[in-house]
Amino acid sequence: MAVKKTKGRKTKVVAKNSILPRKNNSYISLIYGVLTVIVVVVLVVLGLRAISQKNIEQIDEQAAKTTLEQSKKSYTVEQGDSLWSIAQSKYKDGFKWTEIAKANSLNAPYILEIGQKLTIPVLEDTEVVQAPSEDKVDNNDQMISNKIIGEKYTVVVGDDLWDIAVRAYGDGFKWTEIAKANSLTNPNMIHKDNVLVLPR
Repeated sequence: MAVKKTKGRKTKVVAKNSILPRKNNSYISLIYGVLTVIVVVVLVVLGLRAISQKNIEQIDEQAAKTTLEQSKKSYTVEQGDSLWSIAQSKYKDGFKWTEIAKANSLNAPYILEIGQKLTIPVLEDTEVVQAPSEDKVDNNDQMISNKIIGEKYTVVVGDDLWDIAVRAYGDGFKWTEIAKANSLTNPNMIHKDNVLVLPR
């Protein structure tokens, strides 16, 4: 405290130490400013990361949809078509008609209707051959009672390779093995009394 004399009177003058509180206020403001900047930077980084993650997910979804669309192409059946001819046209291999039959869950693949829409799956260059599953076995009583057990079979009226494969192997899709073993150029054309080799 300082004493100041003015015309014979003593006047008390309180010297305020205003510098120290101002310094404290400055430090507090500086700390708040730094914390605000850090919070803003963290929020911006998290926001950018979330946007980036969302973009990656959208790109992944779009890629998955494109892959799905590419893996399933459509074909409309025309006059004179068979799964063999469609497979020959699409894959350059008529024996791959079974892939089309599987993709479309066809119970009677030798019957196609004009205008019928078929899914044509895109096949890998190297495919894993799987053993036939039990659900492929046709439960037709006549075919089961006429089961073929030998290594050779003589064709009768009304036979086709699908039915022969079902009776011989319990799997109609194995008709391709019969066609290959007998070097059949047109598996749709088999005649009464033809003797077919049945690979075992």
